[in-house]
Amino acid sequence: MKRCLLVGAAPSAHKELDYILQTQGFDAVYAVDGGFAALQERGIVPDAVFGDFDSLGAVPQHPCVFEYDMHKDFTDMDLAIGHAEQQGFEELVICDAFTGRLDHSLGNLQLLIQAAARGTCVWGIGEETVIAPLVAPGLFCSLSFAEGAQGTCSVLSHSDVCKGVTEVGLEWELGGATCTNRALWGISNELIGRPASISLEEGSLWVIFPLLEFPRAAYTYIRVQ
Repeated sequence: MKRCLLVGAAPSAHKELDYILQTQGFDAVYAVDGGFAALQERGIVPDAVFGDFDSLGAVPQHPCVFEYDMHKDFTDMDLAIGHAEQQGFEELVICDAFTGRLDHSLGNLQLLIQAAARGTCVWGIGEETVIAPLVAPGLFCSLSFAEGAQGTCSVLSHSDVCKGVTEVGLEWELGGATCTNRALWGISNELIGRPASISLEEGSLWVIFPLLEFPRAAYTYIRVQ
């Protein structure tokens, strides 16, 4: 499976980016606007750079730059994700995109759902967390954790209604429930070392779990290597 890392411009100490770079392998790395600076500081030359460069402050000197007008209908991250999908990348990991401006963070959470709905395996990396979108019906409607996974795990509805939500192997289990995006009952469940799974039959939601458990997480049919 071809994997691509996308690095955004959200303010960050880059601890999560460093962890991902040290523990995960990628076929390509994309810099999205100010994400170019974080990669440059680490001696990494991205395969492509995207943006209107309002965050970076200047168009970088790079052989593969996709420069956009600031007056556009899509965000830089949206355009970078679309390009990665067009290039045949089947799994995307998005870093430095979920801190800082709330509108940008919420927009990027929406992009995770959109990509999963199109059939792209996508993971968001937040502050010491991973954000996994589940969309049903579709390939990415179930997430499992291998034995040993521990820590806080939250489930938040994206769609107005999620049907058939099931959580097995966590501290508080659930079977075939209906949840809405106006209720927060899915906050702060716990992975307790047992094999666990979260799935739904209809709708879309986010699962948020500890970054250190990323290697133990898998979508249906797809393992994180």
